[in-house]
Amino acid sequence: MKHFQYMVLAAALGFAPSLKAEDNPVVFEIDGTAVKKQEFMEKVPPRAQAHALDNARLINQVVEQYLVEREAKKGSFDKDADVQKKLDQYRMNLVREAYLKKASEADMTDAKIKEEFEKMNAKPKQEVSARHILVRDEDEAKKLIAKAMKGESFEDLAKECSECPSKAQGGSLGFFTRESMVRPFSNVAFAIARTVTKARAEADKKGMKDKSVDALIKAKLLKMEDIISRKPVKTQFGWHLIKVDDVREQEKPKFDDQMRDKIKRKLAQKFVRKHVLSLRDKAQIKMHFPKAAEAEKSAG
Repeated sequence: MKHFQYMVLAAALGFAPSLKAEDNPVVFEIDGTAVKKQEFMEKVPPRAQAHALDNARLINQVVEQYLVEREAKKGSFDKDADVQKKLDQYRMNLVREAYLKKASEADMTDAKIKEEFEKMNAKPKQEVSARHILVRDEDEAKKLIAKAMKGESFEDLAKECSECPSKAQGGSLGFFTRESMVRPFSNVAFAIARTVTKARAEADKKGMKDKSVDALIKAKLLKMEDIISRKPVKTQFGWHLIKVDDVREQEKPKFDDQMRDKIKRKLAQKFVRKHVLSLRDKAQIKMHFPKAAEAEKSAG
């Protein structure tokens, strides 16, 4: 329904492209009234248009739309005050979106996109490779931590006791960024990562070439308790034991079309917010309700 409303309003605003006669054949007729390709496509969601004429089910859905619309018009529902009000609201939504889209595109330049890319990647994000054991009971988690601290294989404990599917890989979650995990889990994993990073700095001073976690433990720059969470970590999933295997800097992403589109969306959001705030600054706004006045103070 949403796509149908959008297409009707887009056509009303003059957004629908016109077709040449030879490219605009009749798709179907209802009681002698022909519906041609262009009119038919206005009823079809954009994502389905490529193969719409080969989709019998879709064509029949559009036929049924026309039948219902015809009956609705006979009852003058198209002139109903509530319907007209909603159409005006949809129309103004489209007008606002069109205005902001054009304004943001006018503000967008290749230089700004590239500058934002460099800013986003000025400081590489840290990634952590970790294993975990997930259990439902805190006391059980504490017992498992004690076993891991005494030197029992974390991987074997994970395979035997974890309730997470990662148990098949010895609890391994691979590399992840801080944002990709729930906060309590990330906070602990990346706190351990800071300890590993400090140990590697000491290893650099000693001229060590192998700075893996295992090598740092052998060199006594790290202890087992430095890389395993000392207390169970509570999340909505249960209780976690966390062991950090490695820490690295995330590789700088490629500046490809996908990245450009991502940055353009980000810049567009920033521009829209900034632009709307500038419109507020130019206008004299007087709030007459306490809550509205609070909202005015917090705007921006």
